[in-house]
Amino acid sequence: MIYKDGYPMDENLRVTRCPLCENEEFSKKAEYCRICGTGLYNRCEGEWDRFANDEVYHYNPGNARYCETCGKPTYFLTKGLLEPWDKAKEKMLCEEIEEAEFDENDIPF
Repeated sequence: MIYKDGYPMDENLRVTRCPLCENEEFSKKAEYCRICGTGLYNRCEGEWDRFANDEVYHYNPGNARYCETCGKPTYFLTKGLLEPWDKAKEKMLCEEIEEAEFDENDIPF
């Protein structure tokens, strides 16, 4: 199953449009939307790197609810920009059933 409910991202894993207000105008170094303040990167909550003695954050795709590197929740999930995976899956399955039930041969004209 492919979860298609994420947000389009550029080659640097930054959204191409703000997931909240849909603003598309960002400077090259922008990390937050200039209109609503939403983060433009789907970073994880971070993990402590004992060797660097610092918090490390990983960048994730626009549909990631959890980090593929450390397993921590992502910004888009914690801010409610993505539904939890089980709700998203249920919605996708319902849409598939609705599409399967529709038969264009049933149209009376």
